[in-house]
Amino acid sequence: MYWTRCTLNHTKGVKRSPAGVARKFGKRYQLRCRPRHLTAVQNYEVSVKENGKHLCGGSIIDKTHVLTAAHCFGSRSSILDPSHFVVHAGDIELFSGYPINVSKILVHEKYNDGQNYNDIAILTLEKEIHPYLHPICLPSPELSVRNLAGANTSMLGWGHTSYRGKMTSKLQIVADIPVVTTENCRQAYRRVGRSRLPRGITNDFICAGLEEGGKDACQSDSGGPLMYKDGDYYSYTGYYQRWVLVGIVSFGFRCGEPGFPGVYTRVSSFMPWILRNIKD
Repeated sequence: MYWTRCTLNHTKGVKRSPAGVARKFGKRYQLRCRPRHLTAVQNYEVSVKENGKHLCGGSIIDKTHVLTAAHCFGSRSSILDPSHFVVHAGDIELFSGYPINVSKILVHEKYNDGQNYNDIAILTLEKEIHPYLHPICLPSPELSVRNLAGANTSMLGWGHTSYRGKMTSKLQIVADIPVVTTENCRQAYRRVGRSRLPRGITNDFICAGLEEGGKDACQSDSGGPLMYKDGDYYSYTGYYQRWVLVGIVSFGFRCGEPGFPGVYTRVSSFMPWILRNIKD
């Protein structure tokens, strides 16, 4: 089944970011290990440096597909040239790892640039991922109906270290972000973003953050994973953690603001769409 064809090596420990790198709004740490499912998406079309410009994060979900956010490309994705985009996967450094060209960009057909709904996209890669890399687990039917409110999640990205601050070239993790109930998230965002959220926060979003703020995604983390650890496993090859992709970084109010959890596209809500579009 699709939700068992995934595995991640144990991410053994994290180290504190050096001075000036930790986010001003909360603790953000550098990984010691190389993440085998995370990708950085580059856009050579708007290149401002030799290696292109970082656009968004993404998650490998099988040998030839990456899941990311629709707003990284917009509703005009049908006219974008996929050859202008490349993903870098499997390393801590932003432009290191394994580069793979993109052959197709598929934005959800109901995504609208003026709103935040259906913020999900699939990138088809030109070739299969390197054997070193692994897809992240997708939500099983059992996990999809589980109430995760209060459960801790983690977010990975190369985003800004503070609101309107600087990006970091080294991958950062924000750990132990509790999932917030949809109703509490809906209440928080009733105060802002009415034009982009005319129906409010729906069940197609998953929200996570602390009431006092301090743990959140930020600019340029878009498209990256919100992950839930669904168990530890042991085998003759070592110790593994099963991380499940429960959310895709979508939007928020600034970064880590008190009373405003981060908002993520709920992956389980789009599983039929995902499976339909990654068929061989």
